[in-house]
Amino acid sequence: MSLKEKGMVVNLSISQWAARKYDAKASKEVEDSHNAINAGRFNKSLINRDTVLKEIGKVANAARTYHYENTLPWDDNGPRFLPVQNIFNYTSQMGTFQNQFETLINKLVADFPTLVEEARSMLNTLFREEDYPPVSILRNKFKFSYHFDALGDADDVRIKINDEEIAKIKEGISARLNDKVKNAVDHMVDRMRAAVSHMAETLKDPEKKFKNSLVGNICELVDLIPLLNFNDDPHVKDVAVMLKPLCISDIDVLRTNVVLRKQYAEKAAKILAKI
Repeated sequence: MSLKEKGMVVNLSISQWAARKYDAKASKEVEDSHNAINAGRFNKSLINRDTVLKEIGKVANAARTYHYENTLPWDDNGPRFLPVQNIFNYTSQMGTFQNQFETLINKLVADFPTLVEEARSMLNTLFREEDYPPVSILRNKFKFSYHFDALGDADDVRIKINDEEIAKIKEGISARLNDKVKNAVDHMVDRMRAAVSHMAETLKDPEKKFKNSLVGNICELVDLIPLLNFNDDPHVKDVAVMLKPLCISDIDVLRTNVVLRKQYAEKAAKILAKI
């Protein structure tokens, strides 16, 4: 099976209205009051951020986190690789985030006139009517979209140049694709290594407190990694299997049972060495 049959490249784009505005007049007043020059910039919050705007931010952050956790690095700070076995889960969850995002935008638009009036009192003399966009423009300041692109490979080169140059181009494409595959596999292993290392270091100290996520993160990886292992890498597969015994159901026992805590610390350390 070729690489382009194993998944797709996915791009996530989310933009939000910052609800902040640089106030040149207020900045000048602060500098004058302190007899300072180029001392800083005063950016005012245009509306109370502890409103629907905060909820929009939470959904956006959750979507970005899910996107990065359920895909693999591909191009620097850009498209991510989504294995074919995880496409259904990804599109389902991202569709949910998108619906939540749109619902909150509709609420913000409906509440906006009230929020602006509240800001008039909140900002007092700092309030400027012209700082606030019309509702039609406000809506366009929020975007949530994701789209897929098919993967190409060296055989997709069809330009008409001599065979020697074509061979060089194909060789370069293949090398870059191999580097991307290696980077994606390394990323999966690094995630597992980090989670196991954190458990080993935490549990070896009998006094150290920890959250449920110490175990929960490992259990999530046990379920997720098989969906991300697009290349059926045997090492990745073996490590994911090794993690399963660390998924203790009663996490509170690890907090109170010193002997068991030590056993799990040693177990995690042995797995870490194999990773």
